[in-house]
Amino acid sequence: MSLHQAARRLECIACGSAALETAANGPRMPVFQGVVPADQSNQDIILPMNWDMCRTCGSIQLRDLAPLDLVYLHGHASGLGGVWTRHHAALAAFIEQARGPRTGQILDVGGATGILARAYRAQGGSAHWNILEPKPVTVPDDIPGLSLRIGFFGAAPVDLTGVDTIVFSHCFEHLYEPRAALAELRKGLPEGALVVLAWPHLERWLADRQAGAINFEHTYFWDRETLLGVFAEHGLESVGEESFDENRTLFLAFRATATAVARIPPAPQRVARNESLVRDFYAHFAAICTSLNLRTKNHAGPRYLCPASFYTQILLYSGLDPASFTAILDNAPHKIGQRLYGCDLPIIAPASCVPGASLPLVVLNAGAHTRELT
Repeated sequence: MSLHQAARRLECIACGSAALETAANGPRMPVFQGVVPADQSNQDIILPMNWDMCRTCGSIQLRDLAPLDLVYLHGHASGLGGVWTRHHAALAAFIEQARGPRTGQILDVGGATGILARAYRAQGGSAHWNILEPKPVTVPDDIPGLSLRIGFFGAAPVDLTGVDTIVFSHCFEHLYEPRAALAELRKGLPEGALVVLAWPHLERWLADRQAGAINFEHTYFWDRETLLGVFAEHGLESVGEESFDENRTLFLAFRATATAVARIPPAPQRVARNESLVRDFYAHFAAICTSLNLRTKNHAGPRYLCPASFYTQILLYSGLDPASFTAILDNAPHKIGQRLYGCDLPIIAPASCVPGASLPLVVLNAGAHTRELT
């Protein structure tokens, strides 16, 4: 797919079937989840978010894809907070255990600011670490044995010379064409090489109403069985699995083999469940916004939203009245003084306003990070 063009999916990206039908129509949403300069005029692009169900395998996917260069206008993932610190430490340990005797290089797809590389080094990992990232927020230059490559995975063949471990930490679910990406990956991946995923356990994210479950970045919902089946069909055998429950993540390890096995399970027992998960997900946020509008309308003190991310965007575009709020709160330094794409509210640091405010009200929708922010 071109980086600069929208596209419509006409077949299932899990099994290839054309037996698609509407599963749910979500709200129109901003295509970008990050921040932009506060003085940049608001001509932000808002597009419909409609989801199709595959009647053959039960997976769900976004019908119309926004251009990649708009969805990833620039890097926005900060990786801040204790949950991510513990997540990366646990994932680094999982990677090192799964690698076993392998001595080749590691390719970290979507490695962003190098937080996982730091965690790997902190645990004594010595393999050369490569990061492939299209638009990094910052460029890590203080991590020994690290190389940075600029680019989108899947946009062009990736040089895997010397690489025996590929890591997708909350990245594989971002691929627009995951089957095509796996097919291309297998061409250059030697037998016995390792692929490691940190995969959002989407059944749980949707059931728990985690706002970031599905959006213009997470454009498909595969349950665990479908994910394992697609990897098996591409000669990637499951050899390890752990659960990191704090943010509902599965750590999965796959070994490249010479044998591809057709394992995508049939749909009947999952079609109704998956469809209900997505419809109930959007109904939940619409109901929450109706309630919040009533509760915030007559509040006497200043009112804030938190954080400056998709977790606030989904509220604003599910019916929450932005006129009721003064600003958006966020701890990420690069967001302060900016505005969240898709709205005009300024972003400020909590410490600059909340402690001295009279009767402040904060609407916090941060998923797995809510506990550490309260």
